[in-house]
Amino acid sequence: MKDVLYWEAAEFYEPLYRRGLQKDDGISRECNAIEEILLRNASIMRRVMDAGCGTGIHSVELASRGYELIGFDFSERMVELAIQKPLSKSSRVSFFQGDMRKFVAPKKCDAVICMTNAFLVNNTPEQARTALSCFALSLRRGGVLLLEVTDYLKSMVKGEFAYTYVDRATVGGREVIEVIESTADVDKGVLREHGTYFVSRTDGNYSRHSSDNALALINLSVLEGQLQAAGFTLKEVVDAETRKAATADSTEYFVVAVRS
Repeated sequence: MKDVLYWEAAEFYEPLYRRGLQKDDGISRECNAIEEILLRNASIMRRVMDAGCGTGIHSVELASRGYELIGFDFSERMVELAIQKPLSKSSRVSFFQGDMRKFVAPKKCDAVICMTNAFLVNNTPEQARTALSCFALSLRRGGVLLLEVTDYLKSMVKGEFAYTYVDRATVGGREVIEVIESTADVDKGVLREHGTYFVSRTDGNYSRHSSDNALALINLSVLEGQLQAAGFTLKEVVDAETRKAATADSTEYFVVAVRS
């Protein structure tokens, strides 16, 4: 089943999940961190691939800084919204529809970024291995891979994980109400999410949509092994919230690896 938030309700994706980047120059600050991490791990940084780019929020910002961006997403609707974003005259960015387990950049890149847990849709070892292989094929030797991932198992153990939550957002006078119910299937290593979305219509009523997701329950040791198998060397793990080296208390990471 397609995730409603990436298709029928795609215009609500940023207000729901990236609202922190839409205020107080948030996207600029996050891309500052991305740029700093990439530059300290690569000698050359000209071309970047944004895997699972969503609405292109990172691609557009990084392109405005002089990098050439190749962004792709599985959802055609998300790609449509990305293409509609205004660009500066000097920006070089191309958006494509593609599956990260199949898509290889048309030109070798200096870096690949995969943000907002997009990598976790690869919820079996085989899927993760295939996606990482495609990332490796998209990179030159010495190119940098940056994955933003959450260790949901650790978050659950710490009591920080909300198994059920409700959120809402308004765009252009239309409202969406989101209800997410999650269960952890530890034996199969997946977090199962059932989403229900109520989207307002022009007549004042709401249409109801449902979707199901399965995200990988990974930890750093498992991920490091997957990276090594795909030809990467783990370089550093950064706490995605503090932007400092990850500690035992960290649950959200920027995982940085270099293609061997």
